[in-house]
Amino acid sequence: MRRRFAAALALALLVPLPGLAGEVVVKSGETLSEIADRYGTTVNRLMEMNGLRDANDLWAGSRIQVPGASPRSSQAAVNRNASRHTVQDGETLSEIASRYGVPMSRLVALNNLGSPDQLMSGTTLQLRST
Repeated sequence: MRRRFAAALALALLVPLPGLAGEVVVKSGETLSEIADRYGTTVNRLMEMNGLRDANDLWAGSRIQVPGASPRSSQAAVNRNASRHTVQDGETLSEIASRYGVPMSRLVALNNLGSPDQLMSGTTLQLRST
């Protein structure tokens, strides 16, 4: 009986349930290995989950399934009352707006961005008016 339980537990830990998979939109220049690292999985697992034959067969704007609901770096609760955010490599303005519950148009206006695409890694964005 204990062996069956141990085998079932091991299988449950090794094979993520489909309901625990999340969807990611691939950003320009992003690699499958970067996505795998961010979500704590392997390139092979991502290829298997998404029916990819080649790790380089990845296009910006593609939607892929990843095990788990959120990246490791954002698993901690986000402070919705934060007043500033430093942009990390690969983040988009819409992701940041959603994370902090601030309309994207508000972030554009507060930070004098000509366009939501003018976002550079390392930039500190103002999230609320002071």
